[in-house]
Amino acid sequence: LEIGDVFVVNKADRDGADSTARELRHMLSLGSGPRAGSGPDRWTPPVLKAVASRGEGISEIVDAIAEDDWMELTWCAYTGAGKTTVALGLMRAFARRGLAVQPFKCGPDYIDPAFHEAATGRPSFSLDAWAMKRETLLDMAARHPADIAVAEGVMGLFDGVGGRGSTADVAAQLGWPVVLVLDGEGAAAAP
Repeated sequence: LEIGDVFVVNKADRDGADSTARELRHMLSLGSGPRAGSGPDRWTPPVLKAVASRGEGISEIVDAIAEDDWMELTWCAYTGAGKTTVALGLMRAFARRGLAVQPFKCGPDYIDPAFHEAATGRPSFSLDAWAMKRETLLDMAARHPADIAVAEGVMGLFDGVGGRGSTADVAAQLGWPVVLVLDGEGAAAAP
């Protein structure tokens, strides 16, 4: 499960959210990838719960990101999981902590960037790995310096044509960590 650097179970007030978080923690504990390690140096991504529509859990997510001292991150989930709500809450929380937040949107979008600007006070720009050359993508991210850059993903993490143009593609090209947002409602088999 080395697809995310932080996992957020959104809609944590719904049935199935607790078991989703518990099962995800269990799966992550079985990891054998390069970050899994063993002994006291073992690292596993945090699994956090949120009800982003009410602002619950946002501070804990901001703290987890700040603990790793990330300067950029990419948000992802799938449609309906609450990635826009979580991304907006975190953009606003970073801004309230006095950070200059540079918002981006993976792929073409005209609605979410307006919300990004309202949350951060800065215009949001598209990072479109399908329509942009790699050099253009890198330049777009570099031309807008800030204390932290936040790119909201498009649809699912790997949605694209053969992986090209996906949020995962943008994150890989920029070398940015991924916060994976999951919908806690009904995602688990048992409560």
